[in-house]
Amino acid sequence: MKGERAGCAGLGRPWFRCTIGGMDVALRVPESSRWQLVTADVGGLSALALDDGARLGDALRAVHAVEGGAANWFEHRYALRGVSLVGSGSRFRLVVHTWPEHGMATLDLSSPETSATEQLRRYVDAVVALAGSDGVQRARFKSAGGR
Repeated sequence: MKGERAGCAGLGRPWFRCTIGGMDVALRVPESSRWQLVTADVGGLSALALDDGARLGDALRAVHAVEGGAANWFEHRYALRGVSLVGSGSRFRLVVHTWPEHGMATLDLSSPETSATEQLRRYVDAVVALAGSDGVQRARFKSAGGR
């Protein structure tokens, strides 16, 4: 981040103070300026498994346990169907959204690691192992550099 952003004020690099939803939050911008965002869209998955946030979260946490490092995980269940899971640590941020009615999931990984695509592939493999069937369709992994 350069300078100030709407709703945020610099507290001295790498800290910013922001107001988000009426709450004051202190954010730390990673020292590494070369974080990658890698996205994978996966189709042909089991609707039942995609609607089970606890099992899906366990599968993602198991992958992260192998990756190492501390992480915080949050789950949001939608009223009708589907879940969003967010895992974050000092070296990654993973966001997973599911659409059980379409048999689809999207996984977004932000990481400073040069192997972010391989890192995301391990999370995708865990989702496919839990929710996959013979009809699994994987979209190409899309990558974008930046902060």
